[in-house]
Amino acid sequence: MHNFTKRSVIKPLLFMGRLTFMALVITLSAVGLLPAKEGRSQDLAKIRVTLHYEHAFLEEILKGLEKQSGFTFTYPAKLGKLGPISIDVEDKSMLHALTQLSAEGRLRFSRTNRMLAVSEITPPVPVQQVKVTVRGRIVEFETSQPLPGATVMIVELNRGLAADEKGYYRFEGVPGGKYTIKVSFIGYETTTQQITAGEKDVVADIKLQGAKQLNTVVVKSGKRLSRAPVTYTTDKELLTEIKTSRAVVSGISNEQIVKSADRNAAEIVKRIPGVTVVDDKFIVVRGMNQRYNLTYLNDNLAPSTEVYNRAFAYDMLPSPIIDRILVYKSPAAELLGDYAGGAVKVFTKNAKPVRHLDVGVQLGYRDGTTFKDLNGYKAGNTDWLGFDDGSRKLPGIIPSYRESGGKNNLTQAQLLNAFSNNWEYGRLQALPDLQIFVNYFDNWRIGKWRLYDLTSVTYTKESRHIVQQRQTGNTYAYTLDKFGLNVGASNRTGKNDLSTQTAKISLLQNFTLKMNERNRLEFKNFLLNDGRSTTGVNIAQANVNENRNAGLFNYAEYKQNTLQFQQRFLYNGNLSGYHSLVAKRPQELHWNLGYSYSLQDMPDQRISRFRRSFSPGNLNGAEEKDLRWQVDYGTSENQMFYGMMNRFFVSNRENMYNGSADYAITVSPQLQFKAGTYQLYRIRSVDRRFLKVNRGGLINTEVASTDPGAWDNNGKIDPALLNFREQDLGKIWSPEFFHEDGTGLQLYDVSSPLDQYVASEQNNSGYIQGEWSSLNKKLILNAGLRFEHNVQQVSGAVEAFNTFLPTHVNLAKNSWLPSVNINYRPDSSLVLRASYGRTVNRPEFREIAPFKDFDFVNQEFISGNVLLKGTDIDNYDIRLELYPGRHQNETVSLGVFYKNLERPIERLRMANSTEGSIPQTVITYFNSDRAKVYGVELELRKSLGFMPGRVFRNMSAVLNGAWIKSEASRSKMPVSDNDQIVTIPGAAAGLFSGRPLQGQSPYVLNAGLYYENPAWGTKLGVMYNVNGPSIYALADANAEEILALRAKEGGYEIDELIKLGASPDLLELSRHLLDFSFTQRLYRSLQVRINVQNLLDEPVRIAEDQNYNHKYNKEVRTAAVPSYENSRGFYYYEGDNIFLQYRTGRYYNVTFTYAF
Repeated sequence: MHNFTKRSVIKPLLFMGRLTFMALVITLSAVGLLPAKEGRSQDLAKIRVTLHYEHAFLEEILKGLEKQSGFTFTYPAKLGKLGPISIDVEDKSMLHALTQLSAEGRLRFSRTNRMLAVSEITPPVPVQQVKVTVRGRIVEFETSQPLPGATVMIVELNRGLAADEKGYYRFEGVPGGKYTIKVSFIGYETTTQQITAGEKDVVADIKLQGAKQLNTVVVKSGKRLSRAPVTYTTDKELLTEIKTSRAVVSGISNEQIVKSADRNAAEIVKRIPGVTVVDDKFIVVRGMNQRYNLTYLNDNLAPSTEVYNRAFAYDMLPSPIIDRILVYKSPAAELLGDYAGGAVKVFTKNAKPVRHLDVGVQLGYRDGTTFKDLNGYKAGNTDWLGFDDGSRKLPGIIPSYRESGGKNNLTQAQLLNAFSNNWEYGRLQALPDLQIFVNYFDNWRIGKWRLYDLTSVTYTKESRHIVQQRQTGNTYAYTLDKFGLNVGASNRTGKNDLSTQTAKISLLQNFTLKMNERNRLEFKNFLLNDGRSTTGVNIAQANVNENRNAGLFNYAEYKQNTLQFQQRFLYNGNLSGYHSLVAKRPQELHWNLGYSYSLQDMPDQRISRFRRSFSPGNLNGAEEKDLRWQVDYGTSENQMFYGMMNRFFVSNRENMYNGSADYAITVSPQLQFKAGTYQLYRIRSVDRRFLKVNRGGLINTEVASTDPGAWDNNGKIDPALLNFREQDLGKIWSPEFFHEDGTGLQLYDVSSPLDQYVASEQNNSGYIQGEWSSLNKKLILNAGLRFEHNVQQVSGAVEAFNTFLPTHVNLAKNSWLPSVNINYRPDSSLVLRASYGRTVNRPEFREIAPFKDFDFVNQEFISGNVLLKGTDIDNYDIRLELYPGRHQNETVSLGVFYKNLERPIERLRMANSTEGSIPQTVITYFNSDRAKVYGVELELRKSLGFMPGRVFRNMSAVLNGAWIKSEASRSKMPVSDNDQIVTIPGAAAGLFSGRPLQGQSPYVLNAGLYYENPAWGTKLGVMYNVNGPSIYALADANAEEILALRAKEGGYEIDELIKLGASPDLLELSRHLLDFSFTQRLYRSLQVRINVQNLLDEPVRIAEDQNYNHKYNKEVRTAAVPSYENSRGFYYYEGDNIFLQYRTGRYYNVTFTYAF
């Protein structure tokens, strides 16, 4: 280290040390705690005491101190009745306790040896003898309902009164000066607020929180519902939790959730520093891909909710059940080590010591959907509950592959009768969205124990209609650019019309059994069912100029209809125990048993395919354009593989069992130890059935054929049966079209061992952790070591030469994960954190399974990579946090972070899978060699009361953002260790360095401006969110080689033309979001909330990075290369074309809530 650096560090430290010493002397002098003379008494700073008193008299508190300290207190009898006083001190120095008690009661303590004399402090002389009025309103924290009868005191003047029947209070003739207003009310936490009386009247509206201690409210027996306050996590409590944390943590409280009026957890987490959301449901922390995050539900690991990736869908969690969300950005030994972006802990609301009922109704309107016509098909009787009624399930007569060996002996008549004949879609009108929620709190006495209960039910019904614009390749480039007919033949353009109806039910059932002050049990249950019915109409055509190519090609459009119902079911249950052990040293034991069940079921997904020519002169010509659609039948590989129509049945079931135990012991006030274990076992079973319609006379495995008689089975089939129209869909599922002798259509069950896999994961973890703090608690060192033994196994099959070969993937690894967190707290308002920790990122089952998925809604073909390996990550963080004392919900923090990733897992885009009709993007996964991610984070929460003007007194601002840089590289070519793998995914990309990490956003910005007037019960909020562009998927191509080939002047070889036809990177572009919310108390606890989301309505956009520079360069118009005589006068576009674009529409909702 340079001398300059040493001086720059040591000098501030010495200065801060001198300031600390002076502050300590001033504090001791202020409360009269400097000893009168030396004695044999112990030092007050070394004696540890614990005080928990609520609305107590001074005499009771001092007696408690005498028992714990050995000191004797003397005071006038009248002073002993001073109160009520509330104090909460846990294992703090006696000096700290007396300082807090002095502030609460305006007391002075004078010490002589082992005796402390107590006296009242004379009220300060006012700054000036100006008489002003201090007034305001006392309201409930959650509902802004007035609290008549609340006790209000000006502590320094010893003046008190009770709020009137509307919650107002008013003090006349208050001299100018600084005062403390103290407010108390039965069943609520006592609250204080500092005011300054100057020349103008003072208005101080104060919110009271419901009492949080489980023993502070007693509900008398009886059937009548007696309302009691319920308060969840506030901004103040959240900041206290973050401030006292040893790791780098960000979060959001229920107080801010209510202000923003978000509907689900996906909308809520966007307000957390460094966090954004993609696809309206997946969380991104510090711009890193969602795969690098870990989600906990009430301290229990949440399963992946997605079929195709390793992610948890936050849109499944409705906001009425959420208390707070914390994001741990630095490692800690007690957390599972499988994350790099953040470990996200979602805490649902818990049981409270009250009897209380909340009811809410929300209505929503979405631009482009509500009261508009959208596509739909005949639904089941229970779709409105999110369940299939059984009409879509796989018929019981269909044997499994294991039972039939791939040979189905059922007749066509049996098959037709077993399935639904519903293949048509129609038009229906979308009604307003609806959400209803009910929260009920209660408690009962069981002997000497007390049982607390929370039951929460939420029902949601939503509709959404979007139209996606899709395009592959530059606009009109095929035949008009320098490559002519050689490159771009598979480029397509078109639109995908998606109509989705969602029904969602969530149930939260939490119990807390309090046995005594040291022991309690919690049983938390969360159940969620989400059913989505989707009707997709995808129309595509060749990406060519229609006028230019009408005479050169049989110009046609292709149509794909998708009828889909998807059910996602999740149950998460936890049984936990919290025990304070009685011993010489404080000890804590926390244990947890958890079980999760996840179901992702897609029964009877129906796909039908058609084509039409622009000219009515084709075989099935018609004057009406919409009547020209005829079945897309042919003998190409794609046409034969998918068939004219097909039915898919997909089931994905996962069971997860886990248990944990954490034990902590305080060896001394400066030293604590913690140890624990975590055990997890989960098993997944995926099964798919694939049935398709083709012409008769084929065998199940038959695909492309060049036989001249293949089209109509050598003339045996009537051409009319092979060219049916879309309007015939209602009648083709009949013996008239399906024949047993190969002279008509035929339904084939082509399911095979390729359509299933089983997987399991076992994790055996343990950790030890120690924490040391200096005598003055200013320096805290927390260090731990975690060991994880993890085994992932997947069994499936691959096909080689028409033979199915079993494939087994076994990823077993022992990981030692150290972590160190250093906290330096020079005073109560400043925290400096530094941390290091090692974590891992393991592939998800789907990513390593030898399994290929068909996502017909999003037009993706997803394939696993059995060669995939896990990632090791080193994480470094430094953060400075400032907590101003005047406003306890304010904070400023600035941090930097650095991450080094070995073998990061990235999403890869292969060549397009189809050249015939509707293009699909082929997605798989691969490992780069290494990557580094580093950046800066800033968070600001600030009250605007310092600004002139009464309106700013009730305003606050939140601003947070992050700037991130990432670099991925490969220095050596990958080598396969599996003989069955011929082509290694990602190998075509060659060697590279310096490009951004896939999925990594370069910046994130969140901002919010809030207004709250407790007296009026009014809340306003404006929220803004944006994140930078990121790579959605990387091309399986060598960028440098392709750019060099493009610059070449003709003379291309066949292999060079193939490389030029590779699909480029996909870039997900930035999107600006602006939301507005308004909340108003109408009557008592009746509130209305009005929320407008996505005011800007910017489109979701993904672009093809044609120049491979990982930046979006908009397409520009270019004159056609006159390779053909009739090309002159035409044009095409060069640059980055928009691959996918759609708008979600502005969303308006109004919510009414009432608390009984």
